[in-house]
Amino acid sequence: MGELVSLIADTAEQNPSMPTFRAALATAHLDAGNEEAAREMVDVAAADSFALPEDTGWFDAMVNYARVVLELQLAAHGERLIELLAPFRDQVPHNVLTPQPPVATFLGGLATVVERFEEAESYFEQAAELNSRVEMKFAEAYTNMLWGRMLRTRNGPGDADRARDLLEQAGESAAARGYAMVERQATAELSELS
Repeated sequence: MGELVSLIADTAEQNPSMPTFRAALATAHLDAGNEEAAREMVDVAAADSFALPEDTGWFDAMVNYARVVLELQLAAHGERLIELLAPFRDQVPHNVLTPQPPVATFLGGLATVVERFEEAESYFEQAAELNSRVEMKFAEAYTNMLWGRMLRTRNGPGDADRARDLLEQAGESAAARGYAMVERQATAELSELS
């Protein structure tokens, strides 16, 4: 999405009544490496408690904001997004064109950011089961990367070995299937274990 910043920005400007485009723009800024712009957009949404129309774009917006919050480690916003997304933990957002990983994947990432590690583990287990049952390969790689990150961060007994296994699985799957973002993230997380 980082390559589409200007296109998404134009779309968001031309459609101010559709806030899902602003959430997509925040993620595009993140992917383009403009963390400051991504954070500013999330801060604006958070100032309104992430209040968005409950329409077909709601899920997309929420998971886009969640992705920025978990990648930038914005704990102050994590709690509110967990509160909003938790009732949908067993669902898979889909906007007809592109499916997202399960909501449980994002909840696991957000719970990691706010250091609720046992809760994060539970969400990742739920996401892994959904990924396996529906054979969602991208979601599986992304979930494994975030789960490995959580274990690396928690750093309890046995966590480093489990983190390494999950991160290696994520990186190998991502490399084989062309998921460059997940491959880079898994590689970066593995380097933190060394």
